[in-house]
Amino acid sequence: MSLVFAAVSSFPASPAHAVNPVQIVVDPFTDRGQVSKGTIGANERYSNDGNGMFDDATMAVYSDFKTKVQNAKYGMLRYPAGTIANLFKWKDSIGPVAGRKNEVLGSDFTSVFPYYGLDEGLKFHEEVGAETIYMVGEAVETAASAADLVEYLNAPNNGSNPNGGTDWAAVRAANGHPSPYNVKHFEIGNEMASSNQRYWMNGTSVSGADKTPAEKYALGDTVNQSGARKYGTWSDNTSDGTASQKFYTRFAPVVANSQTLKVNGTVWTEVANIGTAASGANVYQFDDATGEMVFGNGTHGAIPANNAAITIDYQHTHEGFQAYYDAMKAVDPTIKIYSNFDSIYTYVPRNKADGYVIHDYDSTSSMSTLQQLHDSFITEGDDHVSHLETYKSNIRDRSLRNDTIVPVTEYGNISFTTPMGDDGARILSRGLTFATSMVGAINYGWPINIHQGMVAYSFGGGPALPGAGKVYNSLFAPAYPDMTSFVESSMGKAYNLMGNGVGTTLVSSWIAGNPTETHTASYPALVALATKDAANNVYLVVVNRSSANDVATTVNLKGYTISGSATVRTLNGASYTSFNSPAHPGDVSISTTTPSLGAGGSTFDYTFPAHSATSIKLSGTPANTWVQKIKNDFEAAVGGVPLGFTAAPAGSATIQKDPADASKGVMLLQRSGTDVTATRNFGSLTGIVSVKAKVKAAQTNSRLRMLVLGGGTIAADANFDVSGKIMNNTKTRYIYDAGTWYNLELLLNQDTKTYSLFINGEKVVEKGYNNAGISALTDVSFQVTTANGSFYVDDLFVNALP
Repeated sequence: MSLVFAAVSSFPASPAHAVNPVQIVVDPFTDRGQVSKGTIGANERYSNDGNGMFDDATMAVYSDFKTKVQNAKYGMLRYPAGTIANLFKWKDSIGPVAGRKNEVLGSDFTSVFPYYGLDEGLKFHEEVGAETIYMVGEAVETAASAADLVEYLNAPNNGSNPNGGTDWAAVRAANGHPSPYNVKHFEIGNEMASSNQRYWMNGTSVSGADKTPAEKYALGDTVNQSGARKYGTWSDNTSDGTASQKFYTRFAPVVANSQTLKVNGTVWTEVANIGTAASGANVYQFDDATGEMVFGNGTHGAIPANNAAITIDYQHTHEGFQAYYDAMKAVDPTIKIYSNFDSIYTYVPRNKADGYVIHDYDSTSSMSTLQQLHDSFITEGDDHVSHLETYKSNIRDRSLRNDTIVPVTEYGNISFTTPMGDDGARILSRGLTFATSMVGAINYGWPINIHQGMVAYSFGGGPALPGAGKVYNSLFAPAYPDMTSFVESSMGKAYNLMGNGVGTTLVSSWIAGNPTETHTASYPALVALATKDAANNVYLVVVNRSSANDVATTVNLKGYTISGSATVRTLNGASYTSFNSPAHPGDVSISTTTPSLGAGGSTFDYTFPAHSATSIKLSGTPANTWVQKIKNDFEAAVGGVPLGFTAAPAGSATIQKDPADASKGVMLLQRSGTDVTATRNFGSLTGIVSVKAKVKAAQTNSRLRMLVLGGGTIAADANFDVSGKIMNNTKTRYIYDAGTWYNLELLLNQDTKTYSLFINGEKVVEKGYNNAGISALTDVSFQVTTANGSFYVDDLFVNALP
């Protein structure tokens, strides 16, 4: 047995109720923010009939697949895809099938037909209740065509035509969808920093030194390019000897008169109108805007010989991210637009990008044992969650804004080998990876967190994508040879459990005495998530990542009176190596029971099985059981020392009136040459403690520290730094302005020795105590250091949750 239990002090329990060593504590009363639908999401692919989920004979999603996705309640789906959609032209994928044109895959440049086009994809999203994040094929779409896309998706069909030209809302209505799709999230390109996805940016800059890909992407550039092709292909530049042939540049528009076109190595000449060209003349007509080349019919202009190679060198002007942003926002200012370069704020104004996308992939080495395979999957999930904290800190540093976000639109594992072959990628442990990731993302208030792939031909019957049995195994696969039914993998089952097991509002939860798994890696056995809905039903999700051990717990819903039976759904299999396939599609499954758990009280015992994920839905009534220990509103005589505070040096912490509101008393902390400390003792508290205060800086070049102490030792901190940033653990958590109030809360758990920092209600970090040896929490302290300055503090509260 490889379980190590952490030491824990006891929580109060119901009379005559023995408390298990492992305790899960929930505060159902205090709202901690809305749960984003985007945290339970997946990445679709338009090509190859959506990798088998779409029937191009009936032009409908297979009913078995649709039912499974509806039942799982996915919150967000990405369309048209990632790399493969970098060359996707949305206008070629809409309308009657007979009028559509081949698309080119951005991965291997093969041609595919868009049966599962834009309308088919977004109608499916509507039918299953999922929001959409759309990836714009930046390499082949212009800012104008991207703006047309926004009009097609979001404009009302009332003749408003916000982008001018074609009334795309009317076109959408004619294509069978009168109402807007209301897509609110857009990525501009996919992974274009990668050397294999730079497309037009691989061309050298025409003017001056060659610009970096990041600069080209952000600001645009004119580059040298080459390559002719037939429409809907990438490299078919061979004449078939017929009249009036058309070829196209790979990228458009083309700088006027910059092109040199050759047929079998001989330069041909551009003419304004091929219809007036002389018979047999080696000429062509050229459209700078589209890169279209039109050859003669023999009567007017020569026909390129059969099998002749058409080549062209030209200059291509490509707009940058800011142009896309401006054009798309002009059509719908409510949308959010994300860069795929994290360096975007180096080049564009900070109000010209709503964030940047991250793809969070692990790439692990060969696993030689099953236990090593299991442990690597579990730590992969933990790694993903830990990365989110860094991503948020980094974007705050780069954007200097608090409203920018980092959508994770792909995550998973790129490459690994297993002792089970490809089946090792499908095992139950893999499902627990993604359950862990979703639990962590929701706990952290993450807005968009999307799994790498929705569907793949993992068991045959369709194109074998690279790594089809691993990263592309995804959530579903056609159950070859029956291509109309679908295997829901352990990962898909995890999404089903989460989609049906999470409420709309996050609440705080803690695990005390959490056992540690110690096999080939060390990690806590349990992770937990607590949420509630508008009817005050509480939802608890617990993932037991132990490969072999059940974990007995006592669950304590503070102040909540449980009524009725619970609904318990458990994802599990006979072993952590169980997996689903066409031959055994139910080896990993979800079972449902309705036991009575703690009815009439607030606590109950529950044993979470090994290698499982469990969701528990409870009905009942919440009550506020927080006990106020300190309240300082600083409404006292001006000039005095605030009640209960000691200050050094004398006179550095006094009650004053808020300069912006003379009716309001505040504590003024003022440094003038000597560091300032103002401390208030609140007794000796254990358990769960909340310390809240409003803080306002008079400047951004001094430093204030808000500290919670235990006997003079720092347990938790938040720091208004000299750079205009609120810092914690050397990372940027928030951007602050002088003269603005900020609501800070340090939420501490003395039993788990962890704390969370909330700023204006947003959880910005959760971490262990700065010093774990603290036996009780005793003081709150404010310190002004580093440089002279003034800070105001108001509405200080210390509350305890018994």
